[in-house]
Amino acid sequence: MLTPDELKEKIYLDEKSTSNPVLDAIYFFLLKEMRRSSCNSFMNQTKYKKNKDDVAWRCNTASCNYYQDYFSIRINSFFENFSTDLGFIIRVIIKYLTRQQIFSILEYFRVNKSLIYKIINKFKFLIPIGDYSNNKLGGPGMIVQIDESMLNFKAKNHRAFSR
Repeated sequence: MLTPDELKEKIYLDEKSTSNPVLDAIYFFLLKEMRRSSCNSFMNQTKYKKNKDDVAWRCNTASCNYYQDYFSIRINSFFENFSTDLGFIIRVIIKYLTRQQIFSILEYFRVNKSLIYKIINKFKFLIPIGDYSNNKLGGPGMIVQIDESMLNFKAKNHRAFSR
């Protein structure tokens, strides 16, 4: 398993490369398209320098009440209730996914503890709980007996030749 530092080195590419995996990870958690409920048409993703994300949704339907208004790209996404940098949130998730202890994540970033706990808890909420009800062997209150003699598939070593 990779350590967080090895993973970070793998993720960050040269500035000359055309794609950046960190941005790809951020866009994975964001919506790919957004439909405006008032005009029922899709909004465009445009550059917008007035917010910290530098990107926003914009409605370009002339008959819409919100024509050419900008909306945050965080709406209806994983990042909706966070006001911090998107890259910081992704870095916390990467550290958590590499099975680093929460204590060491807190020590590494040295920011508000409640923010890191909020990010990790929201991410845990997205992960489904494993359903093991369809297991074929055993379960609560069931005793299973396995014949181990059938599991030995190795050929015996040092067999004597018959002459």
